[in-house]
Amino acid sequence: MIRMVVDAAYSLGEKILRGLVHWNLVLSATVVLVSGTTVVAQQPAVQSAGNEPLTVMTWNLEWFYDENPGDNFSRLAREKSAPDRGKWDWRRDAIANRIAGVRPTVVAVQEIENRRVLYYLTRALSRNHQLSHNE
Repeated sequence: MIRMVVDAAYSLGEKILRGLVHWNLVLSATVVLVSGTTVVAQQPAVQSAGNEPLTVMTWNLEWFYDENPGDNFSRLAREKSAPDRGKWDWRRDAIANRIAGVRPTVVAVQEIENRRVLYYLTRALSRNHQLSHNE
């Protein structure tokens, strides 16, 4: 199961720590770094009570806006919206594919336009990869 965490950077650490406490973890750490399209992961060493590895992924999606500029109030936000539905679908599915390829326990994403766009991403994960999530 993928646990999606969407929050501003200042409270991200607090949310992850609350999630870690929930898992009753063995001490050590796993690092998943996403830079552009390169994913580097170390062997998971943190485990939940059920011996499942705990992995954390964070990704700044940079202007992850859908094709609808109507709810973007600044000129820059309207410019950064996907130019059309086809390009939006391609980008959403490409991001879902990358997340599904890593299969992290916790995903922290930044620069998502709003909850609706996050919903579209989680639906792509569910529809294309049979992955569920908790917010």
